Amino acid sequence: MSILTILNSIPKIIPIILDFRKIFSLDVLKRKLDDSIFKLGPRYTPELHVNLPIEENFKMLAKDEDSLSCMFPYFKGFSEKSNGVGLVGNSQYDNLVDNFKQSVDFIANFYFSFEKNRRKPVDLDSLKNEIEKANKMLVNIYMCGLNLKKQTVPKEIKNQIQYNEVKINDAGNELRKLQKFFNESGRFIQNQIMLIVGKAGSGKSHLLADIATKRLQCKKWTCLFLGNTFERGSLWKQFLEKMSVKWDEIIFLRCLNLYGWLKRCRCLIFIDALNECDVPNFWAQNLEMFLNDIRKYPNVGVVLSVRSEYKDYVISERVQSLLCLVTHKGFNMASFEAVKHFFEYYEINLPNTPMLNPEFSNPLFLKLFCELLKKRGLHEIPSGFNSLLDIFKNYIEDVNERISRKYNIDPSLYLIRTSIENIALEMLKQKKELISSECALKSLDESFCSSGIRAVDIFSELVSEGILIKSYDKEKKVSILFAYERYYDLLVAKALLGTEHNPENIKLMFKDGGSLHEYVTSEFGFFNYVGLLNAWAILLPDNYDLELFEIIADEDIIATQEPFIEGLLWRKKIDIRKIHNYIITYILPEKYYKNKWLDTLLLLCSKPECALNSDYLHEYLFPLSMGNRDAEWSIFISTQDDSDINNVKRIIDWTWHNDDLELLSDESTRLLGQMLIWFLTSMNREVRDESSAALVNLLKNKIDVLIFLLDKFKNVNDPYVLQRMYAVAFGCVTNNFDRDCIKRLCECVYKNIFEPVNVIPDILLRDYAMNTIEYGKYLGIKFDFDIRKIYPPYRSVMPTHFPTNSDVDANLIPYGKKVVSSPEYAINIILHSMTTEYGRGTSHYGDFGRYVWDSAFDDWNIDTNLLSNYAIMWILKDSGYDYNIHGEFDMSVSHGERFGNICERIGKKYQWIAFYDLLARVSDNCQMKKGSYKGSFEPFVRDFDPTTITKSIYNADDVFYSRFKKEWRWNQKNKKWISKKNNYPSIENFLLEKDANNNDWIILEQSIILIQPNQLRKTFNIGKQFECEIKSYIMTDRDFNSFLHWSKGSNFYGMQLPEKQQCYRTYSREYCWSRAYEAEYGNDYDWDTIGDLNEKNVASVALTTYCYYWENEYDHSKKDLFSFMKPSKELCELMGLHQGIKDGEFADETGHVVCKDPSVNENHPSCLMVRKNEFLIALKKRGLKIAWTILGEKRIAVSSLKEEESDDWMTLSGVGYMRSGKPYVKMNHFMNQ
Repeated sequence: MSILTILNSIPKIIPIILDFRKIFSLDVLKRKLDDSIFKLGPRYTPELHVNLPIEENFKMLAKDEDSLSCMFPYFKGFSEKSNGVGLVGNSQYDNLVDNFKQSVDFIANFYFSFEKNRRKPVDLDSLKNEIEKANKMLVNIYMCGLNLKKQTVPKEIKNQIQYNEVKINDAGNELRKLQKFFNESGRFIQNQIMLIVGKAGSGKSHLLADIATKRLQCKKWTCLFLGNTFERGSLWKQFLEKMSVKWDEIIFLRCLNLYGWLKRCRCLIFIDALNECDVPNFWAQNLEMFLNDIRKYPNVGVVLSVRSEYKDYVISERVQSLLCLVTHKGFNMASFEAVKHFFEYYEINLPNTPMLNPEFSNPLFLKLFCELLKKRGLHEIPSGFNSLLDIFKNYIEDVNERISRKYNIDPSLYLIRTSIENIALEMLKQKKELISSECALKSLDESFCSSGIRAVDIFSELVSEGILIKSYDKEKKVSILFAYERYYDLLVAKALLGTEHNPENIKLMFKDGGSLHEYVTSEFGFFNYVGLLNAWAILLPDNYDLELFEIIADEDIIATQEPFIEGLLWRKKIDIRKIHNYIITYILPEKYYKNKWLDTLLLLCSKPECALNSDYLHEYLFPLSMGNRDAEWSIFISTQDDSDINNVKRIIDWTWHNDDLELLSDESTRLLGQMLIWFLTSMNREVRDESSAALVNLLKNKIDVLIFLLDKFKNVNDPYVLQRMYAVAFGCVTNNFDRDCIKRLCECVYKNIFEPVNVIPDILLRDYAMNTIEYGKYLGIKFDFDIRKIYPPYRSVMPTHFPTNSDVDANLIPYGKKVVSSPEYAINIILHSMTTEYGRGTSHYGDFGRYVWDSAFDDWNIDTNLLSNYAIMWILKDSGYDYNIHGEFDMSVSHGERFGNICERIGKKYQWIAFYDLLARVSDNCQMKKGSYKGSFEPFVRDFDPTTITKSIYNADDVFYSRFKKEWRWNQKNKKWISKKNNYPSIENFLLEKDANNNDWIILEQSIILIQPNQLRKTFNIGKQFECEIKSYIMTDRDFNSFLHWSKGSNFYGMQLPEKQQCYRTYSREYCWSRAYEAEYGNDYDWDTIGDLNEKNVASVALTTYCYYWENEYDHSKKDLFSFMKPSKELCELMGLHQGIKDGEFADETGHVVCKDPSVNENHPSCLMVRKNEFLIALKKRGLKIAWTILGEKRIAVSSLKEEESDDWMTLSGVGYMRSGKPYVKMNHFMNQ
């Protein structure tokens, strides 16, 4: 190329270079974003942001490191659980396992491939097919295992198959989670274009503005433009003008794609609110070409948003096929977090009754509600402010005041309010939910023509205030509608009633010939006026003492059912006597309306002033037999799904995760607690366990309310309820610090449980009750009753007549006479499930019969089969079980008995009840084979830990990566990395930490296991691996010196150093005091001896840590494996420690937290840390010192997925101690082959 050619091209290149700098300048992008956010106005308030699951979609669309972070937990969970499925020693079975492992490798390779090169196209279809394939393999392995167990195979193989069954179930659950992830947010690593739809006020604009802001803060290319800023003409031309570039779209997209490729992150284009564009058919004419152009460039993504009801009008069906749809449901199940956040921002105190109404999950309504209180200078919700009409009335009055003042109009003329009503009535007149903008302007002009104010200005004010919204009609003409549809309905409904106040005259208005008759008769199509009926269902009872069903003819009564139920949430007045017969006649007979009715009662449960609070439901449920209650109620609460209308889950979450429950009044607490107690009837283990945890959180500081409820339910006829109520009592007593309250609770428990001659035969209930009182005894509380009566054995009646196998088998329903899913066959499932290992010959047992029943009763000299027969006949004849009302449900749920299914059969519930009952009777009346019965820990039948209400542990190992990012040197070559002694952080960094208040904390124990990023490699043992075990010991000065002398140059590898206790058979807060703790671990002493390889004693040392470990397949209040560290008994005595308010924390005698495992409540790796000053002072007083042992290794971990192998590794061995007030560590390094 000649110099002249180059010189001639410079004028052409310079503009491109300048444009390039513009579009990729973060400052320019930020200015454009700020402009769009300014135009959004009140729709985006960053201070009010609430993190929602929908944001995960954007992380996956970005196809960057955040995508890896989102994917990682799903791959990790599946990989870890799959590793547990092992070989059993049978070729047929093992071949299936090997094939499954290959499938696991394929799935893992998808992650590794994406991690290695995010720029490559993603084959999501192959992954989904492999997931389906792996799922079928798990089923085949399980079925093969079942067949083998029925054959004559060695016991060792049967035991391994049994062990694998749980692991198969765990792997299957994780696989389904992985599958669901890639069907939802995970699909965006392959798809470039996202369409967000949602109702008005759901928060779409806020979401896009917030995501765009955060992406730019992270220097990720993002732009946001609003749909209403586009005019007639080419979409591309306008877009490029908004970007201030002069290229054509091809050059722009090529540059943008290259930029995304270089940054390894998609560049994202956001266009918000397509429906607000004023140009008819604009998107229909432009959007398809725009999106097709972008789809050619894989490093560019697009997010569009549109209101749900206008999606089909704005976007053609063909264009929709190019998009991946995501529905924004507002705050959905995060409504409590949203309410709390909004109230804090607006300086409003949380009310003394729970805010369970679903309306508060709508961001627009919640903001309107809070701003209304703020503008009135209120910091509390006034009494009676829960009326929907009052809320809207006050809001409109504020709007009327503001606009009137702005335009010098007398506010008392209520011109703004009147003009809003006129627009609403015009909509009704036209029988449309929206009217043309011309029609709306004409209506406004009639109201303001005499004042000289332009109608278009008032129209703009109403849009700006969020009362009206611009949209499209079916002809795609610009139209307007009310932002909040419910307000429109109330406004019109009230206006139609006019000024009439006489109830009799109101009735006449709805009769044949009356002015409102057409709205409530099927002849004119009342289904077209559902919104009005909903509004009248609120207005008529509150203002005229009339019910909707009273003013509608009997033949049209069907129109009242849904409006009646929905209106109950917002009514001020409810007359039970007036509505009782209507409910019995028209609501309860139909399943759909009955379920909606029950759903509504859930939301009203905690309102003291409401006649339909939980007292109403309690009066209905308590007298029912257990069988009828389970058919009517328990099925309802057990089958709530994960949708946004799961009110059972809403109540549980609101109570369980709320730290401000002490603000609730005692009456609201009682009502809410009563509701949660009725959740305990559920066959759904998640509902029952989480409700139990929520009750502990609710009542732990409201002991007198708990005592009232214990007395109120003491004669309930469902053992599931009574058992868990005493679990809640135990959980509350161990989480309470008021000795007077604890004493009152213990006295109540004694009176209800141990004072009667015969103690309730429920082995878990007795254990909870005994532990409750024993905890009071441990605290030194003196009781007036005979405490000896709380200990087993108790008095109960043992069955004397046991049915034979023939008696039981006579109840079997012959197969073949009915369809396979016939309800009658639920009887057979019970019988097969309860069959013990040798009850019907070998290999014909049921899983419950062998693994639950036999396992527990085998500790006594008793015939387990006869006990099982007795239990079966009790279930069929006396429990109230009836396949006519229970069978359909039981046949619909999974029958995999071994897997601790989340939702179990009603028959399975009764099996558990019989199990706990007979186990209690046997423990009272029969001799154990070894020793005597002491509690539910031997045999171990515990299924729920009520003493800890924490659901999951953080255990954030990634903190190690970020805190010492430079020191890890992951980029060094393998052999160099292994042999170097300075390419990991100084161990002193892991022995001392400062908190946010600059307090020093000494780390007593910590386990570090790091694989070079990303962490999924840890699961498959791939890459550079650093492991380090840090343990501490307390010792005397003399032993300390001996220990230091011995440890110089020592290699701890292969030595049996003293280990902390691992406790998995006791509840968390039983630590150090209970019978279970003493029986299981009381003989293990904290003091131990360190010896060398020649078994010569070096020093006597005291352990500093203890590990609580809970992995119970039945406890669904905990997430997966649940463990954390606690101070050893010796350390507790040394520092005067007791369990703190929060799990994982221990306080001293002053109440200050001085010892904790931060992984329980903070984003921190698991460890045990203690306040430095307090700890060292305590040591000094006793003449003791602390020393650490450090044992670790560096190696190159390999697996079948990688060809590279290395047998070299380096052992790290060292000792640490305090020197001049700081930790000092001396490390030794040993190369190994």
